[in-house]
Amino acid sequence: MEQRTVMMVDDQPDVLKPLIEFLEGSGFRIIVAQSGEAALNRLKKFPLPDVILMDVLMPEMDGFATCRSIKEIGIAKDIPVLYMTALSDTVELVKGFQAGGVDYLTKPVQHDEVFARLQTHLKIKHLQQELQEKNAVLETKNRQLEELNACKDKFFSILAHDLREPFNSLLVLTELIIDNIEGWEPQNIKSIAQKVRTSAGNLYELLENLLTWSRIQRNMMEVHPQRINLTHVVAQNISRLEVSAQKKTNSPL
Repeated sequence: MEQRTVMMVDDQPDVLKPLIEFLEGSGFRIIVAQSGEAALNRLKKFPLPDVILMDVLMPEMDGFATCRSIKEIGIAKDIPVLYMTALSDTVELVKGFQAGGVDYLTKPVQHDEVFARLQTHLKIKHLQQELQEKNAVLETKNRQLEELNACKDKFFSILAHDLREPFNSLLVLTELIIDNIEGWEPQNIKSIAQKVRTSAGNLYELLENLLTWSRIQRNMMEVHPQRINLTHVVAQNISRLEVSAQKKTNSPL
């Protein structure tokens, strides 16, 4: 089991010797600071204690002021602070909680009670750390989900945009066939049929490319760039535009 470190802040550490010996015998590592200022200086470097036992009545900087200052130290702000005091006034106790303390131990402290309170607050701290880690994982998953949703939306947007022209070409060709087939010569029918096949092939190729792009965006495929025949690509697009232009002239291609 990992050894836990307790910082004890008291201007009269000799009074705490029996408690220190008890806690060391219970497996804790003890750090002693004889003033609030000494405690603050120690908390600005690693390794940090896991929990702090703080005397309230100290000269210059009392326990409440020290606790408030601790909560302003970024690396130490989450360390639980337990006060040791003979104070019993409710107003004073509330001040301690407002300063950032989590619990009180009434002097003269009972060793078994100190041990039990330390164990309780260390457990709470551990659970809080676990919760923070799980929240961090959840936030990462949420960001990934948002990225996937954005990718999906982009895919559907591209799909709608890029499929419009090929489908329009097929619609134009079928309208030409319906409106003019009775007056066409066989060679004209064959020409239109070839255009239909070409448009269907272009549409199929476009769908395959879009699906491939989608897999790449989701890291389901590796990208292997290849050289392409730009003349062929331009010719395909000209062919699609010719079909749209044909609708205006109403003559076979």
